[in-house]
Amino acid sequence: MISKNIVIIFCYNVDKNISSVCEKLIFYKVNKNADVLFIDDCSTDNTHSLINKFVSKNQKFKIIRNETNNGYGKNYKFSINYVLKKKYQKLVFLHGDDQYPTSKVNKIFVELDKSDFCYGSRFLNAPSAYKKMPKLRIIANRVLTFLINLLMSNNATEYFSGFRGFRTALFQGLNLDNFKNSWIIEQEMHLFFICKKVKIKEFSIDTIYDNQISRVPPVKYVLDVIVCMLKFFLINVGILKK
Repeated sequence: MISKNIVIIFCYNVDKNISSVCEKLIFYKVNKNADVLFIDDCSTDNTHSLINKFVSKNQKFKIIRNETNNGYGKNYKFSINYVLKKKYQKLVFLHGDDQYPTSKVNKIFVELDKSDFCYGSRFLNAPSAYKKMPKLRIIANRVLTFLINLLMSNNATEYFSGFRGFRTALFQGLNLDNFKNSWIIEQEMHLFFICKKVKIKEFSIDTIYDNQISRVPPVKYVLDVIVCMLKFFLINVGILKK
């Protein structure tokens, strides 16, 4: 019988971290409450074989391997179509590089009983964020968060955490072609749901920066965020159509 909940984990060349993520999923009994789908985005290291060791021992674990590197946005869209097709009710996104606390996945499923969309904010635990996050990332995060809050009349503590959960009903009827095939898809959807006035909840998580390698081009990403916030500001005030 299919679970109502699913965790989808994007993986690309994360062989240094993925076994730790899998072990934590089992230790914190996430796999008791949800199915777990790993999307291996055509990794060139040992990511796939390491995941397969866990998949072979746990019927709740599944893996899909892309034949080409599709990138973040396409994997996001694939995931949304997948959960709708399989009729899951709750979805949590986790990263395979162990950057977000697997111990909090079950908390997201609980929070989704009271909200439509929730995510872990590192800046609700500011001491951890300021101690562990690289300084340039702190500056970019704080400035962009301030500007988005100003333009959207919102009061979120951050918009850039990839540790997110959704009630999948939010995706019904959503035209995914309106969203980019890149990292910016998370911010686009976040601001889209603000415009739609869905119930959004933040909760506190620790900041983790160990040996993870960011593949996001920083300058392009910041420029994309600026364009995104201006677009949804114009939508929010009624100048552009949703």
